[in-house]
Amino acid sequence: MKKRFAAASLAAMMVLSMTACGGGNTATTAAPAETKAEETKAEESKAEETSKEETAEKKAALEKASGKKVFVISAIAKQGIFDCLIEVNKYITRDRRQKDDEVEETVVDDAAEPEKKPWSPLD
Repeated sequence: MKKRFAAASLAAMMVLSMTACGGGNTATTAAPAETKAEETKAEESKAEETSKEETAEKKAALEKASGKKVFVISAIAKQGIFDCLIEVNKYITRDRRQKDDEVEETVVDDAAEPEKKPWSPLD
């Protein structure tokens, strides 16, 4: 279950980072520098709006398919990474606590009543 969660999370991160980092073709013409700058700004803002909508749709689809929370991250824009790391830290801490509890239970059970196993050459 833990491996599935990790694999699904990594796959989702890879998909979203690929879509977030995918660029578009920008047409270049021989126009004055001011016109080019204005066009570029307009295209960038339009691309950001489109990519945000697409990202939200893909995030919702992944959350529905996995039944888990999906983190949208961008290493270039440095967005979403901190939230993702916090959640990974929580997951690791919870897993370590569970393992520690299992070890403590095993130690308590062994101390109370040792198990008697028949001898085996495989042990």
